[in-house]
Amino acid sequence: MAAEKSSVKMSDSYKDNSKMQQTVTGRAISGEILAKPLLRYIDENAEEFASTAPFRIAEFGVADGSNSVDVLTHLIETVRSRSETKPIEILCNDLPSANMTALFENLNPLKTQFKEVYIQACGDSFYKQIFPDNSVDFAICFTSIHWLEKMPCFLEGTIYIPTATDGYSPEAAEAWKNQAANDWRNFLECRRKELKPKGFVYAAAPTQRDPPSKANLLQNTMNIEIMGVLVD
Repeated sequence: MAAEKSSVKMSDSYKDNSKMQQTVTGRAISGEILAKPLLRYIDENAEEFASTAPFRIAEFGVADGSNSVDVLTHLIETVRSRSETKPIEILCNDLPSANMTALFENLNPLKTQFKEVYIQACGDSFYKQIFPDNSVDFAICFTSIHWLEKMPCFLEGTIYIPTATDGYSPEAAEAWKNQAANDWRNFLECRRKELKPKGFVYAAAPTQRDPPSKANLLQNTMNIEIMGVLVD
């Protein structure tokens, strides 16, 4: 019983402290940022969509799933607007340390809400290839890719460079910039291999355009860029 209570508490704590993530997914849903390319992909691949093969949606950096329910519901409903019976696989990814118990507690109700929906999870870094070549139709990643694969150098009092409000050396800034650029290229290369031809990935990340300070940190963190990458 103690473990069960701890699981629920961790899930609630994450949701209560991730308002930015909820804002980003809300914008993606309300603006049809995901629905339009998803429907276009389905219509352009009508013959394959008509087959019995499952339609695979992957989410990278899913955490405990508490912020994924609305966006996955939106994607499932979009697929269902084209077919009521198409099998849909939801492929969830995060580090092994993520709360997988809470993940399934949060997402399993989707299997009751919709027919022919299946949910799987893989615990590993999304800077690696997670799924087989040409196996994913549509992929999403919300407010996760700003966490790098590793720290390129030590920062006093923080592991996230926008919060290094006391300043850092030009060498440190360059090291973090290079690490971020390499990680981003690696992330896209891994997704390119996993996605089917004409597959789509959407990634949203907080960005930093001004020198960080205690006064502008929250404003800069809320500056969101959303990027779509089409795999030909």
